[in-house]
Amino acid sequence: GVFTVGNYDYTQTLKLYQDGAFDFFKQLSGYAVGAYILPGDSSNTALMSLFGALISTSALGALHTHSAGYKIDLDIGGLENS
Repeated sequence: GVFTVGNYDYTQTLKLYQDGAFDFFKQLSGYAVGAYILPGDSSNTALMSLFGALISTSALGALHTHSAGYKIDLDIGGLENS
């Protein structure tokens, strides 16, 4: 399935096999979120060390991460815990 959150499109694919195995894939797409900086400004190095990487002479790409967590409860062998 595909869902959109803010700037990103998340594509998730779950493949189930008859032997009980499965594969799960997640892909993210979106556009670079950043900030304008003045070309040649002496403060650019400080900004890059704090917030991101220079992606052009006048743009700073923001550093960030994406985390995902999943819980899979298959109830194999019944509902009782052993």
